[in-house]
Amino acid sequence: MWLPLILLSAVANREGTATTCPGNSGVTDAARTAALDAINEARRTAVNGLMQNGATAGTNLPHGSNMYMLEWDCNLEALAGVMVPNDCSAPTAGLPNNGLSAAVVTPAPTTADAVMTQGVASWPVLLQTAANAFAPPAAGTPVKYEGPTAGAALPADVLPLGNMIRGSTTKVGCTVKICTAQAVLVCLYDQPDLKQGDTVYDAGTGVCQNSTADKLCTLYPPPTCDIYTGLCVKTDVTTTTTPSATTTASTLAVFPGGAGGTGGTGGSRGTGGTGGTGGANTRCPQNPQMTDDLRYLFRDMHNYRRSETALGRTIKNTGNYLPSSSNMQYMRYSCPLEVTAIHIASTCPGSLIQSGRLIGQVPIGAYTFTTATQDIVKSLWRVVRQVNGPGMQVTFKAQHVGTPIASFTQMAWAASRRLGCAVARCPTAYIAVCNYEPIGNIVGQQIYTPGTPCTACTYGSTCTATQGLCTLP
Repeated sequence: MWLPLILLSAVANREGTATTCPGNSGVTDAARTAALDAINEARRTAVNGLMQNGATAGTNLPHGSNMYMLEWDCNLEALAGVMVPNDCSAPTAGLPNNGLSAAVVTPAPTTADAVMTQGVASWPVLLQTAANAFAPPAAGTPVKYEGPTAGAALPADVLPLGNMIRGSTTKVGCTVKICTAQAVLVCLYDQPDLKQGDTVYDAGTGVCQNSTADKLCTLYPPPTCDIYTGLCVKTDVTTTTTPSATTTASTLAVFPGGAGGTGGTGGSRGTGGTGGTGGANTRCPQNPQMTDDLRYLFRDMHNYRRSETALGRTIKNTGNYLPSSSNMQYMRYSCPLEVTAIHIASTCPGSLIQSGRLIGQVPIGAYTFTTATQDIVKSLWRVVRQVNGPGMQVTFKAQHVGTPIASFTQMAWAASRRLGCAVARCPTAYIAVCNYEPIGNIVGQQIYTPGTPCTACTYGSTCTATQGLCTLP
């Protein structure tokens, strides 16, 4: 009678390995540990054949193998933070290399810890409907991410559960946001989102022991079992405690900073090519992946183009000029925004246009970090001359969301006065990521207020008349 109680206590003590992470999300170490324990317990339940699969109690997922114990990763927590929508809705897709589990919690709890606890608890029940059930695999075959009938697609709302119990995953990081009516939990993993037909976990006999590790823990050599949880262990998994390190990133991304990848908290470097070119790094010394020259290149190229718009010199695809702006802000460079840009660039993502973030790329070719930055910024802006865009009232509309013109509108968003960017060399392309605050591309709002430059600056601003830009201290 006492043995199960002792075992559960051991599980809790062994799994509680979440660590302090920088940031202002309000998430405590206790919440990280509780969430990590709950996620690992769900993984243990699944691989041990005890997770309900469908609407009928007692109909469970089969026993399995190669279910690895997750460790908390601060970089993934930071990446999750940049994916949280302002309205506390749930994002529906992860990053190219990082799968997503998200949950909306209503009514909004008063603490981040409560959001995390309730959000994680909501995922296992997603499997307890007939429509969401995984197809029962044939004996000796893996559990696949497909619907109740083999080959059928699963509803999107079961993806958070699928990603949580994906056996090959070894790291997780989560964050929360609390709004007036609801809150949202967002978790990212070190494996991409499951797709139709992917393996959720391998066939097997359940939780491992030291004597069975060579049969049940074969995915990441050497075969290792954590005897307290019965989950496999990837022995090179380490918990990351600083967002400047890039442990979730592939080693494919090369950054321009000469310190990249050489120190305990340095950025990543490619293993098959030369490192970054180096350069002064006094503006954001905590981020050795970037250089001051590139930071100011990003900033100055943005401000030059914003100035051209403020002064009424931006030409549309129709050949007409957009109106001048009365409230265009000068952009200052932000080191915290750069941190998240570095994290995202390190995953070598594809191009992306969204509120508050732009990701562009150019093929490797003969580019350098400098010329790649120049061409990417130019390409994100020049769409105003190439495609249909906003009218003379310069209002951002629903039809603009996610379309090419939205890169121009974010760059020209008058209220966005801070940016932080990163550029990385990936196997086939240079990738540039820029984050903006306050975010732009808000449907129904004006990109800027048309009028005489500097006549509607935010209170406390000064005006640089030759640029037509308002500058806050």
